[in-house]
Amino acid sequence: MFGPIIKPDCNRALTMAATAQELDTNRRVNHFSRQMHVYDEWRQSLLSTLSDTRQWLDQNKLSSAELDLRIYENCESLKSDKLTIAFAAEFSRGKSELINAIFFADYQRRLLPSDVGRTTMCPTELFYDHELDSTYIQLLPIETRNEDLSIEEYTHNRDYWHIIELHMQSPDQMAEALQELIKVKKVSVDEAKALGLPVDEDCIEDGMVEIPLWRHARISFPHPLLKQGLAILDTPGLNALGTEPELTVSMLPKAEAVLFVLAADTGVTRSDLEMWREHITSYRKNGNDGLIAVLNKIDTLWDEMKSPEAVEKTIEGQCKATAHALGIEESRVLPVSAQKALLAKVKQDQSLLESSKITGLEDYLANEILPSKQNILWQKVVSDTGTILDDVATAKHTQIHYLTRQSQELHSLSRKNTELSQQVAQKIQTTKERYHSCMTYSETGKTKLNQQAKLVRDTINLDAIDYAVARTRKNMSSALTTRGLRQQISIFFDSVRDTMQVGSSQSDKMVESFEAVYARMKKDYGLADTKLKPLNMVKRRSEIDRLYLQGTQWRDSADLTMTEQTLVIKKFFISMVSHVRGVFHDTREDIDKWVQESLRPITMHADEMRQNMERNIEIFAKVSDSRTSMRDKLSILEAKQNDAENMVAAISALKNRLTQAKPL
Repeated sequence: MFGPIIKPDCNRALTMAATAQELDTNRRVNHFSRQMHVYDEWRQSLLSTLSDTRQWLDQNKLSSAELDLRIYENCESLKSDKLTIAFAAEFSRGKSELINAIFFADYQRRLLPSDVGRTTMCPTELFYDHELDSTYIQLLPIETRNEDLSIEEYTHNRDYWHIIELHMQSPDQMAEALQELIKVKKVSVDEAKALGLPVDEDCIEDGMVEIPLWRHARISFPHPLLKQGLAILDTPGLNALGTEPELTVSMLPKAEAVLFVLAADTGVTRSDLEMWREHITSYRKNGNDGLIAVLNKIDTLWDEMKSPEAVEKTIEGQCKATAHALGIEESRVLPVSAQKALLAKVKQDQSLLESSKITGLEDYLANEILPSKQNILWQKVVSDTGTILDDVATAKHTQIHYLTRQSQELHSLSRKNTELSQQVAQKIQTTKERYHSCMTYSETGKTKLNQQAKLVRDTINLDAIDYAVARTRKNMSSALTTRGLRQQISIFFDSVRDTMQVGSSQSDKMVESFEAVYARMKKDYGLADTKLKPLNMVKRRSEIDRLYLQGTQWRDSADLTMTEQTLVIKKFFISMVSHVRGVFHDTREDIDKWVQESLRPITMHADEMRQNMERNIEIFAKVSDSRTSMRDKLSILEAKQNDAENMVAAISALKNRLTQAKPL
C-alpha cells in the first residue's frame, strides 16, 4: 500500500554537497583567473587576425614597408601589453597579504613576505619576462639615488641591478630570496639625508638610522596570470611615494587600477589621508577611473558577541565613513579580510571565503577593470589596422570604378564599325593630361604638407627641450633661496607649456592644409570620400598640464622647503623633466604617424590613376582590332574587375574580424 521504504543515502548526499561546495569555491576563487585567461585568448585571436592581415597584404602585393611596419608594431604592442594593478598603502595595512590572497593562493603559501610589522621596503614590480623567458629578482641598490637617472632608465641596463635567479622547484630558495624585499641596513643620519631619504628623529640610535637596502625590485615569475599579461606594482608607504616621485609621476598613472589599502580597525588615519590626497588622487591621469579603496582586516570587526547582521552593519558603517573621508562613492570602497581569504583558499573553506568578502574585490577587477583595459586595446588595434585596410579598400574601389568605365567604353566602341582613331587618341591624351595634372598637384601638395609638418616637428623639438632643461638646471643650481628654486621651476614649466601651445596651433594649421588638399583631390581627381583622422594634440597638452600641476603642487609643498637644495634639484629633474621630455617625444611620434597616415590615401590614389592610365593606353591604342580581339580585352577587364572586387570582399572580411573581436 505504501510501497517500499527507501533509506536516504546520507554519505552520498554529503559527498554531493561537498562536491558542489568545492566546485562553487573553485568557481569563485578562479573567477579573475578565468577572466584573465579569456583576455589572453582574446589577445591571441587578435594577434592571429593581424598576422593574417599582414600576410594577405603581402601575398596580394598591396603592402609596403610603411604598412608592414605599422602592423608589425601593433602585433608587438599586443604581445607586450600588460594589465597593471598597483597596490598602495601605508605600512601594516596588509597590502602584501592582499596580493598573496588574490593572485598567489594556489601556491599554498605566501609568495610575498607579509609578517607582522614592516614588510616590503621598496617598490616592487611583479611580471613575467617573456623576452628572457626566465625567473629572477632584480634589485636596484639604494645608492643609485645619488645618480641622476630615473628608475625607467636603469631598467634598460641589467648591470646596475643585483640579480638573484629563482628556482621554481625549491620553494624554500624562493622564500629566502624574496626576503631581500624587506632587508634594511644602518647608515649615518648624514648618509641617509644625502640619499634624500626622510629621517625620523625618534628612530635615530647612536647617530645611525635604518634605511631600505634596495631602491626598487623587479620580479619575473611564471605565474599563469603574469604570463597572461598581468603586472603588479607594490608601493610601500607614504615615505616611498614621497622620496620616489617617479612612482606618482609615471608608474601609478599608467596602472589600469590602483588599490588603496586601508585597515578596518583604524579607519582612515592622518597619514592615510595625506598619502591619498598628495600621491594617489592628484596624479591619476584618468580621474577616479580604476581607483579603489580596499578596507582590509575586517576580521578585526568580527565579534562573537554580536549577531552576523550587527557585524555586517558595523562593516557597512566603516565603509561609509571611509568613503566620506576619501571623498569617493561608497561603491568604490570594498571590504575584505586578506588574511582570512588566503587561509580560506588554502584550506578550501567556502564559508570563510565568503566571510572574507575577497570575491567582491576579485569580481570588481574581473568585471570592471579588465574589460576597460580590453576595450582600450581593441580600439587602438582597430583604429590603426582598420585605417590601413580602409585605405587599401578605397584604392581598390577606385580601380573598380575605372575598370567599369573602361568596360562601358569598350562595349560602346565594339558596336561601332567606323574608324575611331582620332577619338581614341583624344581619349588617351585626356587620360594622360588628367594623370599628370593629378601628379603635379599631389606632389606639390605633399611637399607643402611635409614642410608644414616639419615646422610642427621643429617646434616640438627635443633639442629645444634639452636646452631648456640645461638652462633651468644651471639656474636652479645657482639659486640661493627656496623662492629662487620655485621661480625656476615655474619658468621651466611656463616655457614647456608655451612650446606645446605653439606646436598645437601650428598642427591645427597643418590639418587645415591637409583638408584643403583632400577637398581639391576629391573635386578634381576623384579621390574617394576619405576623412582625415583627428590629430589629438589635446591629449599631449593635457599631459603637460598634469605635469605642470604636479610640479606646482610639489613646488609649493613643505617638502621643498625642508629638503637640501641639491636633492631638490635632483628630485625635480629625475621625476619631472624626464617625463616632460617623454611627452614631447610621444608628441613627435604622434605627428609623424598622423602625417604618414594622411599622405597615404593621396599617394595610393595617384598610383591607382597611373595604373588606370596605362590600362587605358594599352586598351584604346588597339581599338581598331577585330571584334574578337575586343571581346578578349573585355574579358581581361572583367577578370581584373572580379579580382579587385574579390580583394575588396577579402578586406571587408578582415575588417569584420577586427570589429567582431570587440570585447563583450
